[in-house]
Amino acid sequence: MPQVLGVVPVNVVYRLDADTSLSSYLKNVSNDAFFEFAMHGYDHSQNEFGSITVENATNKLENGTAVIEKVVGRKPVTFIVPYNVYNNNTLEALKILNMTIISSGYDDVGRGIAFKEVEGIRHMPQTTDPFNWQTNSFFTFEEIIGSCKSALNTYDACVITVHAQTFSTDGMVDPEKLSLLTAVIDWAKGEEVAGNVTLATFHDI
Repeated sequence: MPQVLGVVPVNVVYRLDADTSLSSYLKNVSNDAFFEFAMHGYDHSQNEFGSITVENATNKLENGTAVIEKVVGRKPVTFIVPYNVYNNNTLEALKILNMTIISSGYDDVGRGIAFKEVEGIRHMPQTTDPFNWQTNSFFTFEEIIGSCKSALNTYDACVITVHAQTFSTDGMVDPEKLSLLTAVIDWAKGEEVAGNVTLATFHDI
């Protein structure tokens, strides 16, 4: 199934290119057309791009994409915003570096720019998340699909955000939690087979 992998390149004690296990996995799937690699912040710190200057944003985006490109051999064109917070300087930096896609949270929906191209940047916000971060629990299958159908009716698009850690218990994949994601994927693939939707990465769109 097409998916956009949001990769955090660096933080205080970590560099993607020094993580042999994750780097090896990403390299192994790097030639798979179903995968797009996006930069998910630089170090994923709180409010990282919320009040940043153009210069600092440009430096972080340039350095972060270089790390990802070093590992997977592809330069990301999509930026996934940490904590869904960014400012206009972030957009200016994206334009400087010819990164043409930004994916954030529901704020782009509220601002009326969801799934629109504004000054060369296409806004592809999440519309659906299986996990309810307010209650720290999963939505039901019916709620997830209902949210996606609503987005499809409104925007002709549905972006389902998945955080890997929500599908684990004590650091191990939880089969019961994973079954919900599997059901959502099966539904989406069934909709494609029926001719109702096309599954695609941001880059392909």
